[in-house]
Amino acid sequence: MLALMNKMRTKLIICTLVIASWVTCLNASNVLEINERAVVYFFPTKAEVEIIISNNEDYGAVLDDYFYYQNNMVDYLRKHNIKSYNSSHSVIKAFYEGGKYLEFNRKKDITKIGYILVDGSKKPKILFGVYTGVDLMFELQPFFNIKQ
Repeated sequence: MLALMNKMRTKLIICTLVIASWVTCLNASNVLEINERAVVYFFPTKAEVEIIISNNEDYGAVLDDYFYYQNNMVDYLRKHNIKSYNSSHSVIKAFYEGGKYLEFNRKKDITKIGYILVDGSKKPKILFGVYTGVDLMFELQPFFNIKQ
């Protein structure tokens, strides 16, 4: 029974990744470029998740939590005029002050998930792992100068 539940959870995660990747892959390149107030949620591709889960079934639970907390942040981000991007792009370029950019190569470790905070003026900040909604708010507030 537990094995069946894990397989069902894996299929749900893969479907979520396919939809999230489809929504954000607006261009044919494998580079996402951001130059506005945004949180980039980065995670593995569907194919990468299948490989990771075949070696570590617990990774599915990590992704479940990641997408659960992401979904809970939608209204908060919208309220503060911060865009949200889902990305399994190989490279993410986050631009800031005068055309400088931070380049993040997600392929260096395909198991990594996390967030890139971008405001377009100061150096972007990369957060690795799963943050609860409250934990992420504690990072967002000083970065985006959000007053409580």
